[in-house]
Amino acid sequence: MGISFWGSCYELTPTLVSTLVLLTGISCVLAFFGLRGLAVAKPHRAL
Repeated sequence: MGISFWGSCYELTPTLVSTLVLLTGISCVLAFFGLRGLAVAKPHRAL
């Protein structure tokens, strides 16, 4: 039982890691473009 449990975890880990990386990258890109859009829309209020 323990062997199959760890085997399934070992097989699922790369998928979970890649999904987390993908979601993090997408959120970072969206936040970057959102902040850039605000800076372009209001240049006099940009940092």
